[in-house]
Amino acid sequence: YSDKPITADNAGTALANNGYIVDGLYLSLKGVAKGGALAALSINGEMQGKEVVTGSSEEIYAVTFDAASMTKDGVVALDEMSGYKLELGGKAVPGLFKGADNQKLPEGFEGKYYAMEDGEPWAAATPVVVPAAVYDAVTGTFKSTVSLDGLTAVDGVIALSSAEDFVEVVFANGADYSVEYTVNGKWASTAEDMTASSAAVTKLVLSGTKFIVAIDGEVVTMTVGNGEAEELTAEQEVTISGTETITFAQKAAAGPNP
Repeated sequence: YSDKPITADNAGTALANNGYIVDGLYLSLKGVAKGGALAALSINGEMQGKEVVTGSSEEIYAVTFDAASMTKDGVVALDEMSGYKLELGGKAVPGLFKGADNQKLPEGFEGKYYAMEDGEPWAAATPVVVPAAVYDAVTGTFKSTVSLDGLTAVDGVIALSSAEDFVEVVFANGADYSVEYTVNGKWASTAEDMTASSAAVTKLVLSGTKFIVAIDGEVVTMTVGNGEAEELTAEQEVTISGTETITFAQKAAAGPNP
C-alpha cells in the first residue's frame, strides 16, 4: 500500500494482516498466477484490476481504496485472485476475468459475441450474450453479469468478436465441398471438408476471410442474398463480406432440350 500512486518506482509497503487502512490509499498485489493468467488483488471477493501500473517490466494491477464501497461490516478482506484480460469486439474491458460463470462487466459492452473455433475463421456454435447492465447498489455502478465458462485465453487474453463482424455462409446440401481459407490474413495449410451431401452446412464466417471453394470435378456457384447465382472459376478467391447470407452450391446440370 502507499499514500501515493503505485508505480514501477514506488512499490509501496507490505500490508500486515489485521492491519488498518484509510480511505484513498493505493493498493496492489504483485505476483504471477499459473496457466498464463494474471494475478490481481481482490477486495471482499471482487477482483480489482482497473488501474495498470505503467513503466514496469511486469504488469501490476493497482486500485485506489474506497472505504464507502470496499468495506463489508467494517472489514476489508484482501486476497489474491487470478484472471485474464477480456476483449469484446476489439475493445478491452477494464479489469481481469475468469473463464467461469457470474463474471461482472462494466456497462457499455452489451451485445452478442462469439469465440472463434480453434484455428478456423468461423464462430464457435454458442454465442456469449452480454445483457443490459443492472445497477449494483454495493458499488454504486451498473454491471452486466455474463458467463465466460469454457472460453480459452491466448497469451493471457480472452478475445471475442462481435456478432456484427460475421457473415452467414451456407454450403447447400447435395454436395461435399473443399474449402481453402485464410486465418488472420494467411492461408491455412490444409483445406476444410464441408460434408453437405445430406444436409446444408451453415457457418458464421469472420468478415474479410478469403475462400476458395471447390467440388471435385464439378462447378461451384455463389449467391449473395436473393441475387443471381455466380459461377466460380477454378481456384477463384472470394472475400466473405457484407450483411446478406452467402450460399455456395453445386451448379445444376442443364436440362435436356425440348
